[in-house]
Amino acid sequence: MFDISPEDIAQLDDKDLRQLIARLCEAELRRRCLPTSAVLYGGNQDAADGGVDVRIELPPDTNISGPIPRPNTVFQSKAQNMPESEITKEMRPKVKQAGGTKAPSIRPSIRDLAAVGGAYVIVSSKDSTTDTRLDERRKAMRTAVAGLPNSDAIYLDFYDRTRIATWVRDYPGEILWLRDRIGERLSGWRPYANWSHTPNSAAGTYFWDDTVRFRDLNNPQNDSLTISAGIARLRSILSQPEGIVRLTGLSGTGKTRLLEALFDPAIGDQPLDPSQAVYVDIGHDSPEPSMTQLANQFVAQSKRAILLIDNCPRKTHDAIAPICKEFGSPLSLITVDLDIQDDKPEGTDVFRLQNASETVIESILERRHPALSQAIRRRIADFSGGNARIAILTAQHVSPDTNLADLGDEELFERLFHQKKERDGNLLRAAETLALVYSFDGKTMEGNSAELPFLAELAGLDERTVYRAVAELQRREIIQSRGGWRAILPQPLANRLAKRALQNLPLRQLANTFWQCEKWRLIKSFTHRLSYLHDSDQARSIARDWLATDGFFASFRGLNQLGIDIINHLAPVAPGATLDLIERFVSISSSEVRQLTAVEFRHRGPLMFLLRKLAYFSGHFHRAVWLLSRFVQAELTPNTETQDSRTLEELFWAMLSMTQASPQQRREVVEEWLSSTDNQTQKVGMIALKGLLHARYFSSSYDCSFGAHAVDYGWWPRTSAEYQDWYGGALEIARRLATSSSPHRAEARHLIAEHFRDIWCFGHAFDQLEKTAIAVGTEEHWPEGWLAVRQTLGLDAERMEASLVTRLRRLEARLGPNGLCDQIRSCVLIPAYRIADTGHWETGEEYMQGLEAVIDQARQLGREVGKTPEVLGDLWQQLFGPNAHQATSFGEGFADTVLDASAAWRYLVQRYQEVEDSQRNPSLLGGFLRGIGLKNRALVDALLRNAIRDPILAPVFPFLQLSVGVDQAGVQRLLDSIGYAVAPAQAYSPLAYGRTTEAMAACDLSRILLGIAALPDGWMTAVEILSMHFHGQPGDQMTTAGCLIDCGQQLLKSCPLDEKRPAWGHCLKQIAMRCLIGPDGIEATIVLCERVRERGKSVPFIGDELNGVIEAILDLHPTTALDIWLGPETKEEWLDELFLDDIRDRRPLDRVPTQTLLDWAETDPEVRYPRLARAIPAFKKEKELMVWTELALVLLHAAPDRAAVFASFESQFIPCSWSGSLADLLEERRLLIQQFINDQDPRVSSVAQRINDSLLKQINEERSLEAHRDRGFE
Repeated sequence: MFDISPEDIAQLDDKDLRQLIARLCEAELRRRCLPTSAVLYGGNQDAADGGVDVRIELPPDTNISGPIPRPNTVFQSKAQNMPESEITKEMRPKVKQAGGTKAPSIRPSIRDLAAVGGAYVIVSSKDSTTDTRLDERRKAMRTAVAGLPNSDAIYLDFYDRTRIATWVRDYPGEILWLRDRIGERLSGWRPYANWSHTPNSAAGTYFWDDTVRFRDLNNPQNDSLTISAGIARLRSILSQPEGIVRLTGLSGTGKTRLLEALFDPAIGDQPLDPSQAVYVDIGHDSPEPSMTQLANQFVAQSKRAILLIDNCPRKTHDAIAPICKEFGSPLSLITVDLDIQDDKPEGTDVFRLQNASETVIESILERRHPALSQAIRRRIADFSGGNARIAILTAQHVSPDTNLADLGDEELFERLFHQKKERDGNLLRAAETLALVYSFDGKTMEGNSAELPFLAELAGLDERTVYRAVAELQRREIIQSRGGWRAILPQPLANRLAKRALQNLPLRQLANTFWQCEKWRLIKSFTHRLSYLHDSDQARSIARDWLATDGFFASFRGLNQLGIDIINHLAPVAPGATLDLIERFVSISSSEVRQLTAVEFRHRGPLMFLLRKLAYFSGHFHRAVWLLSRFVQAELTPNTETQDSRTLEELFWAMLSMTQASPQQRREVVEEWLSSTDNQTQKVGMIALKGLLHARYFSSSYDCSFGAHAVDYGWWPRTSAEYQDWYGGALEIARRLATSSSPHRAEARHLIAEHFRDIWCFGHAFDQLEKTAIAVGTEEHWPEGWLAVRQTLGLDAERMEASLVTRLRRLEARLGPNGLCDQIRSCVLIPAYRIADTGHWETGEEYMQGLEAVIDQARQLGREVGKTPEVLGDLWQQLFGPNAHQATSFGEGFADTVLDASAAWRYLVQRYQEVEDSQRNPSLLGGFLRGIGLKNRALVDALLRNAIRDPILAPVFPFLQLSVGVDQAGVQRLLDSIGYAVAPAQAYSPLAYGRTTEAMAACDLSRILLGIAALPDGWMTAVEILSMHFHGQPGDQMTTAGCLIDCGQQLLKSCPLDEKRPAWGHCLKQIAMRCLIGPDGIEATIVLCERVRERGKSVPFIGDELNGVIEAILDLHPTTALDIWLGPETKEEWLDELFLDDIRDRRPLDRVPTQTLLDWAETDPEVRYPRLARAIPAFKKEKELMVWTELALVLLHAAPDRAAVFASFESQFIPCSWSGSLADLLEERRLLIQQFINDQDPRVSSVAQRINDSLLKQINEERSLEAHRDRGFE
């Protein structure tokens, strides 16, 4: 029977004996509600312990007795006989004295106990003492402490094996533990341990979150509980004798693991006492003694225990519960089973444990299978539906071909589906057919939209049978409901059923039946199910047939969203057929590739995203990226990175590429593209090469899911050798290109320099990178490469190994400029900030000094060239090109040393002329003129006069003039240039900056501005210049010259109102606030207001660019604006755009004083009050509540026709845009109307009631739509 004898104690060795005593002490403290942390033990049993095996340290005033006699008690355990002689040796071992001899000495631990009045207990598992022998041992212990100070204060005792056995019998859990240790385990019965067979479960982490998944079936009206609340509830019941609990739930929900958690002190408060735990799994073991025998024994002995019976059928529960429940019973009982029926055993608290959250499942998988990528763990958790057993089973067998949504375990299928119930062939048949779709309408039984009758016919069952099957599957928690929608979950169970259906039904007939039913939602749901069955021959056959040439997708021209959805669903099942399909879509010539732009092909985005996923598989990579490249080519723009090009580039990253294609595969694709004769293909090759060289800041927001495939973030290098292979191979491709005559030579050189620092610091490819840099820099000076090395040294040398720093310094010296031309390339043709960035600056001031040093060097290089300009040869073309960043400073220095300035000017202009028109940069010419102007202003004036009509210089004359400043002669030259009309209006835009116009006479500036405005596209430039002039000249109309006011008014009357340039609205406002003030501005204001209104007639959209003008007009002339904008010629719908734009938060009338608005309305109150109400915000959010605006209430109070004003507010109750629930928003606004439904004015009441009823109707419609949308499974 369930007992322990002294002979059982005698079988323990020293280690087990010590652990037993410690466990008994912990149990004793738990029984007395004292902290078990007071029990101290551990370490190696054979190590010196100072006579202490187990120590109890409680506060001195703790009231304690029994086996633990004092708050401070020490147990010394011995698996041997302990006669008086051994006791003396134990308590007074011989120690070396000062003279070198050994003599008996009391242990310090015993001395300390005497000082505090503690207890010292020797435990012997071998001794079995009579009263006389016990007394002798106690006397020996007392003799050993004789002579100690306070020796009378120490309590001494001796426990033999009989006393230990008696102590153990108090704790059933310890009985089981001890029997396990001596190899005499009772059949089936277990102490508190790893019942769930989870690695380290009893002592490990229990994963849980705040998800509600614990239902109290005795009180179904109450809300479900979180796991923490559920554990607290179970502990409360089971901590008391006669507490009876039944815990139910599907297999895999974690019921057994929850039993362990009830005793875990790390979870919540007041854990159950593990020494009282007696567990049996009767689904796997036949316990001996039987459960009823054991329960009766415990009751007869009044032995407190918590019985935990796993896999316990209802009949067994009903048999044992009365024993545990009888009056005076010391037992608590919790039984666990799959039973999920709603009936509740009498006198039992019944709870149902539901599936865990995906977060919890992910945490479990991370602990159990850390080698799996986060993406795959997340996908398994998603498919598992919160079922831990399914998730763990799947994670144990992940491989490249794994179906993450497959339930491959027959036993688990039996437990989940049949649940120990009698097998029902029709139920299984119905479930198989229902699982063919991801979800179905489980309520509608009639009409064209009914889905259940169609599925019943497909199963060969009558509708009533299938309807009953749905109900039964819901009771078994296999089918879940959301509104009227039903779905078999979790997905692995549904997929297993669907595979059986595909095997059991005629395949072609099944596929044709679905396609021909014209139930498009159901067809889409069917393909959604197929998307998870890539390991099913039948599913692959259907997918290939539907995607084939003679299938359902003949041309992308007729493709709709349903077709895209179906293709996305079939792609994981038949990736090759999907690529065939997309190839047919894009099988056009390079000249026709523009058909694949977003404008021409609206499904471009989804197909590109799909190709990105198909490229994950190494076997499909080449075809997928080629097709993807076709889409990228369609929208390639020079020097601009698009999202599409970034998508392609990322597939060639070393990390987070989302592809398992090998490094060699990817390099082969890049080389194939770069060697193409098609220029566009070469360009995408450069995009891919950039990806290969990427070595830092990898990030991705792509969804890894692709059907049920085990897809993660792709291949990535894990060793130094793999890093070197990756970046070494990429650098070799780039090196060959950078040292060739390819049109992409310069770009390749740039890419290597751009990625130099990242590859050096993170790519582990030092040898390959150094070799590449030397090869590229040796052939031709390579400023970018040299600066990249300097930057790496400047930013990273402190964190680098000394040997690497040495290598970089040698490389810096080798790549550095050698000779005048190289110096110019490295200083003038590189942005100054990039050169300065290579330094190590401590402060911003030092950085600015570094920038100035670069500019000074460019100026000095110009001085050297000024002596012998011919030495530069073809380099002049680059100095007049777009990358001549310090050309102005170079030109200034050049002017310092030339001997004949006129001849030098002609030489420079000739060199400038040799550059292609679109690439010309006149900065060097401007710097030269500025430098000569310091010595010979007359010559500069002459050169500028000639430049006005020079065919080469005339287009850039404004820049040349502004390079030397604008005096009176310069003003006239600018006017002459404008009159000559060769320089485009944009060429005059530098007048807006550097306070250039500050010294000009107002009338001169006005003439220049109106002249610029008369040029093609000149209005924008003129407005920008005048706006900046006012910005730099604070003041008002009183200090603004009349000619500038007239100029500003003319610009406002005629300039475009739809210009989208940055800050355009601010420019117009700046001019309006200076030029429309007072009576003199009214006429221009009227014209401007009418222009704004007329624009509203043709373009029902007012962008942010007009906000500033509208605000300025309302600030300066509000009544004039109201007369026009709220006049009878203004369309009602345009008022919302102008005055009540929710998207742009435009509420311009808020800035007009209320009294001004009322005064305007009072001139024609019957018309103007309702009209004004149409243009003001009626309500606003205030402290999270919707309230009427003060102005709205004022108008309702002041208007002679309050009903008309109220009616004018109606359009504002329906928002133009919103986030979240529209129904909630409308309800919030509807509440504002309630105070007017019973208004004293019956006309107001009637309008309020009408608006209220209209809103209620729309709210109800929205609620219905939201419910339909939110409750679906797809």
